[in-house]
Amino acid sequence: MYAYLTCAYGQKYRYVKDTGGSGLDAVRQAVIANATLAIKDDPKWQERFRRLLNPTMNSKDNDLEALKDDPELEKLLGIEPVPADPAPKN
Repeated sequence: MYAYLTCAYGQKYRYVKDTGGSGLDAVRQAVIANATLAIKDDPKWQERFRRLLNPTMNSKDNDLEALKDDPELEKLLGIEPVPADPAPKN
């Protein structure tokens, strides 16, 4: 159940973000809370959520893509942060 709620809130997050609606952070928190519970129930969801966060081109399974650069969600899903490029040396 929590996995499906994670996906539903991911879809809602995209909609609220795209339409400029209010409550974006509350929806984001719902995604993270439900994803946490889903992974606790079945760790296999972590990999599935990774694929929904970074879908292949033209994939319809993209429920979490709008949260792609969210550091808290990436950490939950075991995605290592990409280090910032160092300043160019002259």
